[in-house]
Amino acid sequence: ASGGLGNLAFKYDSANGMTSLGSLSGNKSSVAYGVNVDGSVIVGIGYDANSNTQAFKYDSTNGMTGLGFLTGGSSYSAAVDVSDDGSVIVGEARLSNPDLDYRAFKYVDGTMTNLGVLAGYSDSYARGVSGDGSVIVGFLESSEGTQAFKYDSTNGMTGLGFLTGGSNSYANDVSGDGSVICLLYTSDAADER
Repeated sequence: ASGGLGNLAFKYDSANGMTSLGSLSGNKSSVAYGVNVDGSVIVGIGYDANSNTQAFKYDSTNGMTGLGFLTGGSSYSAAVDVSDDGSVIVGEARLSNPDLDYRAFKYVDGTMTNLGVLAGYSDSYARGVSGDGSVIVGFLESSEGTQAFKYDSTNGMTGLGFLTGGSNSYANDVSGDGSVICLLYTSDAADER
């Protein structure tokens, strides 16, 4: 949906049709990226009153709420997925270091937590969370390439490696209980599997 100064996120259901989710600032853009299993929680990005890109959570009780930024981070965050019950939101946020590196985050009970990065990588991006909220997946990035990761509270962040002959991997989604992870593998820029 389009309105004000940009595009607006929307939800669609058979009873109400297409409904705008609005925006964080009242007249700027928003984009939805994920929805929980019963459709009650939607996550994405919006532009706040300071024109910063900020992760949001939307529900019918509170409307669109900004999730803020990482402590000590710069003014960019994006929410891309949400657990089945809407309690765990994942995405990435930018640090305020000179390189403006990105870090995967989880957002639970009002707190955005930096999931870190493995040695040799500069950035991490979360792309999915299990239905029960226990496993987060995504990818790490460096000047040499990318590697899929899995994160859980017991083991922290673990690199998932590559297929034989591969040089890059990305984790895009994860099953409800966290036991199966969907990956994209590339051996070079032109070869995706």
